Amino acid sequence: MSDKNIFRIGKGLVGLWIIITVVFSFFVMMGFFVSIPQASMDPKHEIFVAQERIDKEFPNSVHPIPFVILGENGEDVLTKDVLAELYEKSQSLRVSELGKEYLNDFALPFLGNTGTLGLFSLADITESFLNKQGSSLKEATDGEVKNAISILLEDPQYGSFLQAQLSSEAEFKNGEWLSPTLAFFVSANNEKLGGGVFRRTVGGDEVMLEKEEFNRKIEASLQGENYKLLGIGIDLNIESEEEGYSPSILILISTLLFTLAIFTGVLFSSFRLFLLTMFGLLSVFIWVRGFPLATFGLVKPSLTTDVILPIAFMSFGVDFLIHVVHQYKEKLKTSSQGFEKSFIESFRKVNLALFLAMFTTAIAFAANYVSSVEAVKAFAITGFFASFASYFIMGMIIPFLFALWEKDKTSSKSYQLKTKNYFNMGALMNSVIKNKSFVVILLFIATVFFGSNVFLVEKSLDPIDFINSESNFVVSLDQRDIHYGDTRGEEASIYIKGNFTDAKVQRALEDILVLLNNNSYLAHTKEGQLVLPYGLPEVNKIDEETYSERIIFEVIGTREQKTVKEAFASLESDLKVFDGIASYEIVGSPFTRDASLEAVTDSLISTIITALLIIFLVLLIVFRSFFYAIITLIPMLLVVVWIYGLMGIFNLSLNFITATVAAVSLGVGIDYSVHLVQRFRQEYKKEISFEETLMRVGKTTGFALFVSALSSTIGFMFLAQAQMPLFATYGLLATAMIIFSFFATFFVLPLLLALKKK
Repeated sequence: MSDKNIFRIGKGLVGLWIIITVVFSFFVMMGFFVSIPQASMDPKHEIFVAQERIDKEFPNSVHPIPFVILGENGEDVLTKDVLAELYEKSQSLRVSELGKEYLNDFALPFLGNTGTLGLFSLADITESFLNKQGSSLKEATDGEVKNAISILLEDPQYGSFLQAQLSSEAEFKNGEWLSPTLAFFVSANNEKLGGGVFRRTVGGDEVMLEKEEFNRKIEASLQGENYKLLGIGIDLNIESEEEGYSPSILILISTLLFTLAIFTGVLFSSFRLFLLTMFGLLSVFIWVRGFPLATFGLVKPSLTTDVILPIAFMSFGVDFLIHVVHQYKEKLKTSSQGFEKSFIESFRKVNLALFLAMFTTAIAFAANYVSSVEAVKAFAITGFFASFASYFIMGMIIPFLFALWEKDKTSSKSYQLKTKNYFNMGALMNSVIKNKSFVVILLFIATVFFGSNVFLVEKSLDPIDFINSESNFVVSLDQRDIHYGDTRGEEASIYIKGNFTDAKVQRALEDILVLLNNNSYLAHTKEGQLVLPYGLPEVNKIDEETYSERIIFEVIGTREQKTVKEAFASLESDLKVFDGIASYEIVGSPFTRDASLEAVTDSLISTIITALLIIFLVLLIVFRSFFYAIITLIPMLLVVVWIYGLMGIFNLSLNFITATVAAVSLGVGIDYSVHLVQRFRQEYKKEISFEETLMRVGKTTGFALFVSALSSTIGFMFLAQAQMPLFATYGLLATAMIIFSFFATFFVLPLLLALKKK
């Protein structure tokens, strides 16, 4: 094919790029104005099937919204000003349209069975008590309110119930009750809110999001000036979306785009390349961000596909651009053939390595598809697409446009990458060979050190790993743990089905309540009684002999995954009283989250193996050499060990996001190995020594890899500055991954290539 025909095709591809970018821009803009369902974190697991079945059999009539009131600087909240304002806000909510439509009416025996719409707190009963005295919270003095509170809290009938609303740090001092917090809950009609169980998990469905919005409306209605009100764990998805899609993230991405463009422009001393890089990176962002939306629900978006992947592939795209433009400039420097032939020859020379790098990266991301979690599958598919998108835009279109724009510059005799004289990667690799004994010992020590720390990595789904520790969501959980300890937890339940007319089953039903009451993983009152948030167990008649029962309780310490597992095992042990006489199941948010985490982390090994096998086969086909295929992979296996060892050292947990790092490390890191090995194979065919080959490879591809690693590091360091821990952690790990990959390429690979020494 003639050069002119090739350039004609190139111009056609530019047109295609413009059309796709315009179309995807529409989808990206639509995402800012239309609520798009997020990818679910729920795997295909029996506990989710059980949860859905139990929800249908025992539909929840109540959607409880727990709240805690905090005094300023830990001050007492049992004051006239606080309780009067809380009562006023409660009454306003009850008579509002929101309250009338959604709040439940329930009766409390100690209030004479009079109904109280939607919520009940110490403020309500104090107002009722004062009303009987011919007064009210608004009219009474501070002393009268304190006296009323003391009488109520010490009442033998319901005093213990009211004291449960107070902090564990509450005290009776100088004849007055003092407490830095006050807890209560709002009862809403669950059926009107869409039904089902409210679970604290990332990636909730539309009903879950609507409930979180409702929770926030209630919180806003009850917020006061004399106290701070916090809903306890009421809005995980909204909070994560607000942090993930906050203006600060867009500013961060914009700054990254501009910085990478400046980096490239300065590197090649070209303002034109700076402008083209900006447009190219913007289109990469649009393509990657718009892809899930363009599939019309087949691939649902998530924070990882909308933020992490665009940033990652903007950085990787600059790598592609640097390699092509560097090779093109080098060709112009030594040739007078003109820009068309120079560009075509330089692109052909570097294209195989670029394509391999892109394809292996795509495979590494696609390997995550083995997961049974929808959000991880979406991450895999979008990452696979993004690999091709960044290669097409930054490895083909932008270099082509740059060559067209600079066609008047028929040579580049003075071309030299900025700072090139200061880095000699060829000399570095030859130095590694000369000091191979020392380098091998150093690598062995480093691998053993990091490898030993891999086993310290623990699985965790603590919200603090995902969202800002200063967010109301995390602060509310912290306050619950501090002030209510073992008396409050997260709802879970057991389901029992069998012949309840059987004497053995009846005894087991009595025994299980005793066992649960003695279970240290469940919430208990200060008096040591099991907390049953909905009262006595619910029973459902299935037929004349078969019945089912659901017991709802609260599990404590669910922010620690180890505790969740121990709690599940403890409940299973308690339920053995039903072995052989009835069936039973354990469900609830703590355990469904654990199942989700297990599904992701259990697929970790299979993801790595899948990625390794496919990448190895691709390398074997392209290189047609078992030796070159295997040595290209070895450095990256070390990188996987090092990166997870680093997580162990810094106590970083294994979760939905960090579990994908291994496969991504393989895909990203192997890019460096592929470029180096491919260039080595090209140069070593000539009649030159091994040392001279390394020197040539280092001066060209080696230095380009150094600059590429630098650009990728810049990109992920920007991500590490994000306020959201989810992004910051991934940014730090990805930065370490780039550094480790670069180190392994230039310190491990030369030792392996030396085995081919003539």
